[in-house]
Amino acid sequence: MRQYSRTIAGILSLVTIFILFFGVIQVIHAQGGAPLPISNENQSATGSYTGGKGVLEWLFGDWTKWIATTFANLLIWISGGFLWLGGQLLDYSVRTNVCDLAQYTHTDVVTNGWTIARNVANFFFIFILLYIAISIILNIGNDQKKLIVWVIIIALLINFSAVFTRFVIDVSNVFAYQFYSSIVGRTVSDPCTAEQSSAKRIAARYMHALKLNEWAQEDEPSTETIYEAGSGLAAIMVAGIGSAVFIMITAWGFIVAAVLMFIRTALLMILIILSPLAFMGMIIPQLRQMLKSWWAALIGQAFFAPIYLFFVFLTLVLIQGSAGVFEAASSKSGTSILMSAFVKYSIYITLIIFGLVQAKKMSSIGAEAVQEKVLGGLDWARGQATGVAGRH
Repeated sequence: MRQYSRTIAGILSLVTIFILFFGVIQVIHAQGGAPLPISNENQSATGSYTGGKGVLEWLFGDWTKWIATTFANLLIWISGGFLWLGGQLLDYSVRTNVCDLAQYTHTDVVTNGWTIARNVANFFFIFILLYIAISIILNIGNDQKKLIVWVIIIALLINFSAVFTRFVIDVSNVFAYQFYSSIVGRTVSDPCTAEQSSAKRIAARYMHALKLNEWAQEDEPSTETIYEAGSGLAAIMVAGIGSAVFIMITAWGFIVAAVLMFIRTALLMILIILSPLAFMGMIIPQLRQMLKSWWAALIGQAFFAPIYLFFVFLTLVLIQGSAGVFEAASSKSGTSILMSAFVKYSIYITLIIFGLVQAKKMSSIGAEAVQEKVLGGLDWARGQATGVAGRH
């Protein structure tokens, strides 16, 4: 009980110190505008502050407000820089995966690596055929003749494994391209070959819909829309810190998506190189698990891009469609601008993160489903091939 009383006393002390230092947080009636804005205290007709100043603000004058304003501007400037960086990485990674992926999957590194892996696989096939031939001569086993047809089929597949892998990647990129075109706009025949202005890129679409574009300038992010002259000390701090938090979360979402896109490019290159060895799992039971892992990685990574871009497109549609809903609702209910902005941007950022998480999750689920179907089909094909060989 004594410990509980001490905790309550400590909390009350912190609240008292906060009120004395920052002043009373004033209520602002919702009237639209940028994220987490603060109204002018002189504009009583449109929602002014009601109440007095904090003790420190009353004692020391406007210099405390100047420090708070400078600190809030610094937070916005730093978070705006991260937002700009995240947007640049996201745009470049998406364009690399949708428009320029073939340049990476057809490089000499991939071609030479695949050639080495294919030669290793063919080397093993020589020993497999030699083993089958010796078994037939010595009359060891009953199914060796049946395996010859299947071994020849797998040998052909291995020599065309790069073509097959690139086909799966190209199919996924066809879907990704359609969503990418819808996001950046169809003002040109081919968004991949046309020169795009920065306003038509994915990150810019996001930031424009969220009204964060003014804070993600390359040179000096704007802070004019965060608060107006005459705002109270507490309101400036709340608006500055709150806005910085939302901007950083959005920037984090951009950076994570960009990293996943870059990883996709690298893994697809590696999967092409390893495709001959993966196909060996169709004939060598010990490599069966490698074949399963390869299939899961190929389908999951290939279709992550179109699924993610689908959620990007869906999120942008939802954000743009609900732009006036929150303002109208807050005007009717008399909700403060800070609370209205907090709810609105919490929902928006949740949609952004939800799309990223679901894209990764759905691509993994789809990979498992396709893997089961493909491996089941291969087992059926093997049974048919060996059955025909056995009858003859």
